[in-house]
Amino acid sequence: MSHWFETLKIDCGEPQNLKWHLLRIKATLSYHNIKPEFDLCKFLKTIEFDKDNVQRCRIDYNINIINCSVLPYVPLPLRSLQIIETNTLEYSYKYANRSNLDNLRLKKKSCDDILIAINRRITDISYANIVFQYGNKLISPVTPLLRGTLLSLLVERGQVHLQEIFISDIKHFNGWIPVNALLGFSPETIRPVNSICFP
Repeated sequence: MSHWFETLKIDCGEPQNLKWHLLRIKATLSYHNIKPEFDLCKFLKTIEFDKDNVQRCRIDYNINIINCSVLPYVPLPLRSLQIIETNTLEYSYKYANRSNLDNLRLKKKSCDDILIAINRRITDISYANIVFQYGNKLISPVTPLLRGTLLSLLVERGQVHLQEIFISDIKHFNGWIPVNALLGFSPETIRPVNSICFP
C-alpha cells in the first residue's frame, strides 16, 4: 500500500497550522478510498515536544500512522533556483516516494534547488511553493504540484493571490519567496529574480 507524509512545524512545543494538515490528510485518504484508523490530534498529544526550539515533525501514514520522527529544524540554503522543464509530473498528494522529484532535483547544477515548470507553466520548488512579488501584489502559481498548507492559509487570508504563471512571466517580477510549513512566509527575505537560472 502507498503511504504519504506530513511535515509539521513545532514551535514552542505546539504544532503549527494543524487545521490545514488535517484537511490535506483527510483529502488524501478520501481520494484513495481509505478510512483512517488514527486521530492525528490525539497522537500528537502523546509526544513531548521541545518548548524552547523549533522542531520538524514528520508523520508517515496510510490507514494508520507508520512512523513519526521529530528533529531540530535546520533550514537548507535556498538562494537560487534552476528552472527545470518537464511535460508530465504528478505529485498531487504528498507521497513518501518522491523519486520523480529527487531525479529532477539532480539537475539543479550549481543552484540550491529547482523550480519546476510543466508545459512552460511554473509549479513549485522541489520542497516548497513559490510566491512572486509584482509591485505590491503577491502571487503564486494556480497550478502547483502540491498546494502547501501554509500557502492555503495565505490564500484564504487574501495575502497571496493565485494566477497562471509562465516561464516568460518571471522576468517581470520583483522577486520570489519560498513558502512551506517549516520555512514559513517571510516577505522581507525576498530573493531577486536574477537568482533564477533559465534553461
